[in-house]
Amino acid sequence: MAAYYHPEGPRFQGQHGSVRLTDGQLVMEFESRAGKHYVIERCDDLSGPVWQQVGFVEGTGWGCLFKMPHMEYPQVYLRVREVHGLIQ
Repeated sequence: MAAYYHPEGPRFQGQHGSVRLTDGQLVMEFESRAGKHYVIERCDDLSGPVWQQVGFVEGTGWGCLFKMPHMEYPQVYLRVREVHGLIQ
């Protein structure tokens, strides 16, 4: 899943998840597969992207919820990648 957030923009709803701002936190929900591991990454600019890990989630086979505290970015690009093995 990939998403873009801007504070003046609408909530993002995609085929596999959603992103919204709730109580100052950016909340990302996405579908997962049981036993799989996912890393959540962010970057500020896609013209020369430098992705930084901001979270790690273990899949349950249900929807996963990830909260990014203190949303201070004027805009941010997010992505979720399935990874093999444990990366924390």
